[in-house]
Amino acid sequence: MKIKYYTTPDDVIPLQKWLSKNRSAISKVLAVEERLKLGNLSSVKWLSGRPGIGEYRVNWGAGLRVYLMKDGDEIIILLCAGFKDTQDSDLGKAQSYRADYLKRRG
Repeated sequence: MKIKYYTTPDDVIPLQKWLSKNRSAISKVLAVEERLKLGNLSSVKWLSGRPGIGEYRVNWGAGLRVYLMKDGDEIIILLCAGFKDTQDSDLGKAQSYRADYLKRRG
């Protein structure tokens, strides 16, 4: 699978911005990316209350989560990440990023 990072209209990559503030999570997020590249989606929970949003939970630290979406069958878009205590806010961002991505993709 091909992995892409969601980029805002003003060329900000929210996941990279978050990682710059949470540097200890970089290796964990890169490991998630590698698993996804291999097509391993078994740890992704597709959220019924948030259509099109997947949550990849990492059993590390304060409960790392990576939020993603699919674009077709072969592309994964990494939207954002966060910890359990910011889950509601992070899910809201993920939904907003997904909607923006789909709108701009056309």
